[in-house]
Amino acid sequence: TGSNGFLGSWLCKILLTDGYRVVGTVRHIWQGEQLNDLFEDEFPQQFSYAIVEDIAQPHALDTHLEGVHAIIHCAVPVIFPDDPDDVLIPAIQGTRGVLDSAYNHGKSLRRVITTSSVLAMQEPRDLRMFFDEDDWNERSIRIVREQGRLAPGIEKYCAAKTLAEQAVWHFAAEHRHDLVFDISVVLPTNMCGPSLQAAFVPGQLNHSNRRFLQAILAIRQTQRDPTRQRYKGYMSSIVDVRDSAEIHVRALRSNAASGQRIIVSAGPVTVQDFG
Repeated sequence: TGSNGFLGSWLCKILLTDGYRVVGTVRHIWQGEQLNDLFEDEFPQQFSYAIVEDIAQPHALDTHLEGVHAIIHCAVPVIFPDDPDDVLIPAIQGTRGVLDSAYNHGKSLRRVITTSSVLAMQEPRDLRMFFDEDDWNERSIRIVREQGRLAPGIEKYCAAKTLAEQAVWHFAAEHRHDLVFDISVVLPTNMCGPSLQAAFVPGQLNHSNRRFLQAILAIRQTQRDPTRQRYKGYMSSIVDVRDSAEIHVRALRSNAASGQRIIVSAGPVTVQDFG
């Protein structure tokens, strides 16, 4: 899902390079045709697309799963709205809808992988800043429940990522005795790197790359004008989008990935590292 996105397009390319046949979901025909143009010469007849206008609608994937052996669900809105439901509902219902379709119509499925985020497990702490697969970001959920529309946008997004992933594991527990496929979740840090989709203005970049661009521009302005306040933003950890995509693909093939939360990170970085 989300095959025309920053991560999704790289997932398609790596899967195609490895010889898989790929069906990518897009919201609009023009997005699918862009992908066709991108892949057809190098991978003739390996890629096709399906129109799924709203992945959060029930049964959105029901008619697209015949002969499909695996799903990678990475379509999720990266938005910071006023109304928490604008990001919570698509994230949670979209994830649950994919799993319901897989359960009811994925007769040939062997694995479902969903893309979460380290934002679903890490939260500010006074003493311990080490996080692993047993951690959950309950703080953002609590803030959004208490503050609603007044909660910071990033907290709404973090809550959405956390609740969407929790829905995955609730589903796995609910159907643990009768699933024909297994489930893995990949949790990348901030993804950066080249985009397979053309971006002509900063607003067309994915969120992480926009943050990096803003940091670089701010540092350069400080270098030209020492009187300017130094940019103090911290970028947390990062990973190259191509590495993130590669880990998703490896998780398709690894028996050890079954039932696991897989953290993907190249390590921490500050904006000064880009100076």
